[in-house]
Amino acid sequence: MSDPNNPYAPPGAPLPAVAREQPAPAPAPGAEPSGYGPPPWYAPAAPTASSILSDSFSWAWSRFGKHWLPLSAVSVVYSLLAMVVAVVLTLWWALGFGAFVGQAEGEELPFEVPHGTFAGLLVVGVVLLWLFGPVLYSVALRVARGAPVTGESVLAVPRYGNALVDSLVLGIATALGMLLCYLPGVAIAFLAQFTLYFAIDRGLGLVDAVRSSYRLVTQKLGTVAMLYLGLMAVSAVAGAVPVVGLVVAVPVSMLMSAYVYVRLTGGQPA
Repeated sequence: MSDPNNPYAPPGAPLPAVAREQPAPAPAPGAEPSGYGPPPWYAPAAPTASSILSDSFSWAWSRFGKHWLPLSAVSVVYSLLAMVVAVVLTLWWALGFGAFVGQAEGEELPFEVPHGTFAGLLVVGVVLLWLFGPVLYSVALRVARGAPVTGESVLAVPRYGNALVDSLVLGIATALGMLLCYLPGVAIAFLAQFTLYFAIDRGLGLVDAVRSSYRLVTQKLGTVAMLYLGLMAVSAVAGAVPVVGLVVAVPVSMLMSAYVYVRLTGGQPA
């Protein structure tokens, strides 16, 4: 039998022994292993806007379950104040408009619209909302930073003065933008939505806090836009079920916003 690998071997020549592959010797201690070496390291993929949105909701829901009592209490107080302001404003507008139409048509109304009372109630409600607004941001930020949330800490708002000034200026600017052309007010609210977080968390003044919020929103526009849409969805659920809105939707929305703020500024929510 001839060797198929060597056609020039004489007939009847014995086949050569097949050489067996010997295992490679083990590397010496401390030496680099032979071959291709360890697999290359790849940096983890950056989180997408949709992933941050889903993470923020999951995190907010989990933290709401742990701190539901103080979060719900703050939410109920703020929501009731907002409802009072809305009811007063609606009644004042409806009665005032009805009186105006009646007088224009020459009709005499059986009562006079108490404009002074409505104005006083509206001013009191708006002032209380203004004073209480930073509490929502402070509580959400405490949860995101892992700080204790107790009855005393809820009312202990860091840099409270800065937050009040910022919320007053932004509230006036947003209201004027809404009255003038609506879209400017929406743009101001969107671009300045993290202003109070920067004021409370880092002690920034009005200009620096607004600038920081604007820079963060424009640099992470996709993520912030997704957050805005997510908060609108939560608000829609709250509007459909008022009790859920008072107790659950408002604190969950604030926690989602605080989560995104901490993530986008380089932190890791607790």
